Amino acid sequence: QTQATLRQTLPAAASVLNPVDVLGDARSDRYKLAFEAVLADQNVDALIGILTPQFMTEIEQTAEALADASQAQAANGRKPVLACFMGEANLKEAQQIFSSQNIPAYPVPERAATAMRAMVSQAGWLAKPLPCPEQFEVDRQTVADIFAQVRADGRVQIGDAESRDIFRGYGIRITQSKLC
Repeated sequence: QTQATLRQTLPAAASVLNPVDVLGDARSDRYKLAFEAVLADQNVDALIGILTPQFMTEIEQTAEALADASQAQAANGRKPVLACFMGEANLKEAQQIFSSQNIPAYPVPERAATAMRAMVSQAGWLAKPLPCPEQFEVDRQTVADIFAQVRADGRVQIGDAESRDIFRGYGIRITQSKLC
């Protein structure tokens, strides 16, 4: 459905597959349409908006379009949106727009993709259930009796036989031994 929407509105030479390519002569309205359509797709989990400015490129308006599309989809559970507007010249205003809207911006696509990968890894890690420590039966009464007897005797050390009984009380296997 998203591809059909993009085919109807983008030029015939544009790519509606992943990645969507709105072509180098695109103005901000074409980017806006693509950003909104892609973010509305339930099969899309995140977006990296990449811009390589040309002479006719509306840099600030395209940055606003990306920020607006990011904010508009927030009601449905905000998907991560990253920006990669390449080139140093004329990008200061776009960077300020991204900063004010909490959209991470990267100078090259590889850095944006690396950051996205880290976000995916973090989300996967957070989705895992917390480990459950192994629980086992404890003979608390035997262990408490041993410590009570040691205290009653005024001792500060536990003997070998008592320590073995404590280990057994906690279910810890110990080696067999005999008095020689």
